[in-house]
Amino acid sequence: MWKAQVLAAGGDPDSVPWQHTCHVYDAIDAIDNINVRWTTLDIEYHGPHPPTPPTWMNQKYWVVLWDICQLFHHQMAMKDWDKIFNKVPYQQFNNQQKQVRSNLMSADWAWAQADKISEDANTHGSMFVPFVCGSDKTTVSVTTGHQEYHPFHASPGNLVTPVPDQSTNLPIESIVDSF
Repeated sequence: MWKAQVLAAGGDPDSVPWQHTCHVYDAIDAIDNINVRWTTLDIEYHGPHPPTPPTWMNQKYWVVLWDICQLFHHQMAMKDWDKIFNKVPYQQFNNQQKQVRSNLMSADWAWAQADKISEDANTHGSMFVPFVCGSDKTTVSVTTGHQEYHPFHASPGNLVTPVPDQSTNLPIESIVDSF
């Protein structure tokens, strides 16, 4: 798409850093020597069909993703994460002694989850890492003929708010959200 946009604007197509999608995938796979490979799943609906089913019920779809657990494990092992990652839930209070909730780990729910971990001897030494996930629809039309994508965004819920500046060079969201 990038190359098509450059061509449409009369630019030099060789100025695009990736000449083919496989080059993009290779560049993403090489980020920080990450050892999480791409997986492609074919999915389709197998539930009940009405007499005249909508088109999506009869189609197959591709899901291209990284194993989110492996990705988060890799991210949390990075030393720079100490700067932006809450390892434990916390409580914060303002000058009027009212609790202030500034991110997920300052919420009562996170505190309760940590209590559950501490009560079970089998989970001692574990850390509570909630996943924050979302999705939206993106229509790409330059080269795909109005192909719809539904990117999945995910990050560990332990991140400090606000998300740090670019100087930390950390992969915050799952790369899945690009495809």
